[in-house]
Amino acid sequence: MPTPSAWSYFNRAVECLPEDFTTFEEVDPGGHISVLDVYHVDFRGYRNESAYLVSDKGAGYFTDFTHKFDSFLYDDGVGTWAIQGLYAVSTVKGSGEAMGNSIRVCWYLDHGSSPKVTRIYLLGDGITQYWSPPVGHGYWLYFTLTKSGTAVTLKIYNDSGRSVLLATLSGTLSSALSFRYVYGCFSTNTGHLIWGRTQNANLDLCGGV
Repeated sequence: MPTPSAWSYFNRAVECLPEDFTTFEEVDPGGHISVLDVYHVDFRGYRNESAYLVSDKGAGYFTDFTHKFDSFLYDDGVGTWAIQGLYAVSTVKGSGEAMGNSIRVCWYLDHGSSPKVTRIYLLGDGITQYWSPPVGHGYWLYFTLTKSGTAVTLKIYNDSGRSVLLATLSGTLSSALSFRYVYGCFSTNTGHLIWGRTQNANLDLCGGV
């Protein structure tokens, strides 16, 4: 039989598995969210639809935290410009503009520019920061988001081990908010027809590097 300390360690390991997307609430009027497996959601969003994949953790659940998530940026090459929601925590359940106070990570793609403009945005109550990747799409990015008090930091990596840091975005919230909802994807209701595809995997609410 395992010792009590071994049981305790095992329980912590089970609790720190990545989030199971099959347990999230799916609001998808256009049928554009595909939960491919427990750790993987594929979202092809459109303008003017309120689509999102969300989990209700209870009021005030997220205060100070470190979350990890991975996203593949895929572009179908159609439309003028688009914004896709990769990750968010919020006080109110809804799509991008209806979340109330929130912290959001979005992928922006402008087809109208030559070359195309691609940005990763960190958005929040009082925060608007972005980074422009050297290549527009067709690859994975690995994110670590940390909130401590009013300070928010998003680190963007090139590898799943998070050893090659590409960029750091940071900002300050207007107050030390806490959040109830976490999202695997969401629409933003901005831009033209959105054909960019995002695939989120391994939404890890347990922290780490």
